[in-house]
Amino acid sequence: MKNAPVRKWFYVVLSLAVSCAAMSLAAQAEDRVLMGSLGDSITAATFANAPIPNLTRPLDRPLSKVDSDKGPEDEFLEWVRETLLPDTIIANKKKYSWASGEDIDSHFVRLRDWMAIHAPSRTLERLNASFPGDRTDKLEMQAQQIADAMATGDYSELAYVTVLIGANDACDDLARTPDQLAVIQANLQKSLKLLNDIPQVAASAAPVPVLVSSLPRIPDLGREEITAHDTVFGLSCKRVRDEIQKSCVPLTVWSEPAARQERLQLVDGVNRAIQEVVAQAAAATPHLSVVYSSTLFRRRVALGEVAADCFHPNEKGQNGIAAALWNDQPWFK
Repeated sequence: MKNAPVRKWFYVVLSLAVSCAAMSLAAQAEDRVLMGSLGDSITAATFANAPIPNLTRPLDRPLSKVDSDKGPEDEFLEWVRETLLPDTIIANKKKYSWASGEDIDSHFVRLRDWMAIHAPSRTLERLNASFPGDRTDKLEMQAQQIADAMATGDYSELAYVTVLIGANDACDDLARTPDQLAVIQANLQKSLKLLNDIPQVAASAAPVPVLVSSLPRIPDLGREEITAHDTVFGLSCKRVRDEIQKSCVPLTVWSEPAARQERLQLVDGVNRAIQEVVAQAAAATPHLSVVYSSTLFRRRVALGEVAADCFHPNEKGQNGIAAALWNDQPWFK
């Protein structure tokens, strides 16, 4: 009986130890980390679910035979409204985005697979804050969405961020002068600063990996093999992109090689401005590990990777972007 108190305390201590171990395991099991993506319609995967149709086969939806006043342009716009919009702007972030899609080998899928091997206790979730049409002046607002998600306490760590934006600045003719390029740089700097200031739960957390991509070779979409190709309802890509949708006309409409080269130099100027910000990021944002990738500007835009609007990347194009940029990230090898 003399050992009864000792035995009692032994069981109390053992019970507490087991409880603590269980709580620790539960905490590990609930170690949710976040991947964020910032950008425009490319990262939002606009039109990715609509490849240029194979015109050797009948179109899924023939032109109207009833309404004689309805022409191909009207049919195209109606097709966009009824068929594409519900999935194109919203669902494609989760399905076909090079950054966050589940139905392709996106960065989210690749990082999730990497974590399954190297950090099995972690659960990766993603927040794609990109939006079609956004310019760099919306980048800080997108970054704030990531900061707000982290502030909920639902995530122990911001695991990875992708940035691909600036095409609409160039397309809207807002990237020609040094002052305009300085505005783009300031927008990116403010966004990186906001990401840098996001608190991480672990005091010893490593700097957050941030991959910043160059713009793709947008003027290449003006090549004749693309502009002369037919898309939905027998309309040429030139008709759909340049006349109906008027997608990035300042960069995609050209007739002479010299004009194409001039437009490529404009895009390269934006890329160089972005690269300068990334080069300064080590000192300005010490809690981030920011890497710039020029691979998209060096990568040829292929007809088979273009969507039915003859401007955005389709599913194959999104896959190609994901693979090319993943090869340039240095963290998850």
